[in-house]
Amino acid sequence: MDALNQIVAKNILRLREKAGLSQLALALNAEITPNALFEIEHTCGNPRLNTLSKIAHALGVPLHRLFEECESPSEMLASLVQEHF
Repeated sequence: MDALNQIVAKNILRLREKAGLSQLALALNAEITPNALFEIEHTCGNPRLNTLSKIAHALGVPLHRLFEECESPSEMLASLVQEHF
């Protein structure tokens, strides 16, 4: 698996869950098929930049957020607090 695809998949999954969206809801909001989103989240293909742009827009984040290798420290802290309280 391509390392970049793994980063993108992890970020989409994390951001989707953070937004409280199902795969179906995100796919509909991004105007892509649920199967396409499933494949992206499971690194089963090479998504087009246009598709990633639609997903980022549907998640309410800039496109570059899908390519970041890790969360910012404040996001990690917020996630930890949310999980434990």
